[in-house]
Amino acid sequence: MVDERVHVNVLNTGQLDKKDIISAVELSLELQKLMLGMKGSFMSEDGRSVDYKALRTSEVFQKYVGRTKLLQEVDIATLPTREKIAFFLNILIISDL
Repeated sequence: MVDERVHVNVLNTGQLDKKDIISAVELSLELQKLMLGMKGSFMSEDGRSVDYKALRTSEVFQKYVGRTKLLQEVDIATLPTREKIAFFLNILIISDL
């Protein structure tokens, strides 16, 4: 029998600092900017590789991980339709980078 346990590291778990809570759209834009910055800093020029070791220990990645925790508090139920679309599009873009 093979042990098929997989370690999963969920970024948006952990304690929140309630003073950092911002709107859903602002948060998604901020996460997108952080992700684009990481992509520019840690991806090779040809786009074929990522320096994950350097990324993991970088300040920008630590900030990104910290900000993803705020997704726990996002209340999209009260957002107007356009803001919901903007939020989900930004999250989709982040997940695709």
